[in-house]
Amino acid sequence: MSKKLYIFFLLLLFSISLFSTNYNLNLEVLKVKPLKLSFNANDNAINFRISIEEKEPFLKEQNLFFKKIKVKTGEQNFSFFLDIPTYNSEMGIGFKYNTYNSILLGIIKYDYFNTFNFKSNNYYIFQGFNTYFSIPTITIGSFNNFFLNINSEVYSFSRIGFKLQRFLELPLFLNFGRNFETGIQVLSFDKYYSTGIFGGISYNKNKIYVLGDISTKLNLLKKDFIVGFGLMYNEEYKYRIYLISDTKNFPIYIYFNECGGGIFAEL
Repeated sequence: MSKKLYIFFLLLLFSISLFSTNYNLNLEVLKVKPLKLSFNANDNAINFRISIEEKEPFLKEQNLFFKKIKVKTGEQNFSFFLDIPTYNSEMGIGFKYNTYNSILLGIIKYDYFNTFNFKSNNYYIFQGFNTYFSIPTITIGSFNNFFLNINSEVYSFSRIGFKLQRFLELPLFLNFGRNFETGIQVLSFDKYYSTGIFGGISYNKNKIYVLGDISTKLNLLKKDFIVGFGLMYNEEYKYRIYLISDTKNFPIYIYFNECGGGIFAEL
């Protein structure tokens, strides 16, 4: 484990100790294809995980100098795992699936990952979906979605950011989770309109709030993340702080608001 990863892991554990959160940490110990042994900590429980993994590339045929060649456009990974109880834990079973691909001549690029784990009467589901699209002369944008369900307690974040390029050039956004939000992206920090400064309105529990949100890309340990802060006002303030992964290879989701928050990570 590199020094930077070790420091990040310690900081993450420190953050967890400060807040009342649900979390899952998964650290790889040994990998001998197709078997993998990892260490898993989840809600004050510790166990070892044995998994069987399968990897398959996505290939596309292209003609080059009158010859057909196969070009890799992405890959999918599937893992079936068994949790062996050690400290304050139960026998568990589940699966992980992630995939990334570039389709329609690169018009759409997406990353998707899904984790499900069941232990006795406890379970968690974690899903993430990032896609970037560019339809020439029509629109360009992105869709980021993270969903975490731990024993029916749900933390979710979804955002569609896009710019219309026909008839009216206008950057817009839609958010949906605990609120429905819409408005104009005042400033974009990337070409797919996934980060930037957003202004608009938020509808929550029959109330309409004025909304301001700022997010940016963050590169940490050679991994890409989206980190942001949102503020809503209608006679009272509501806020959110979030960090989401922008790559399937490092699933992490941190979300806090005035009611609490949650952390999920697979390191």
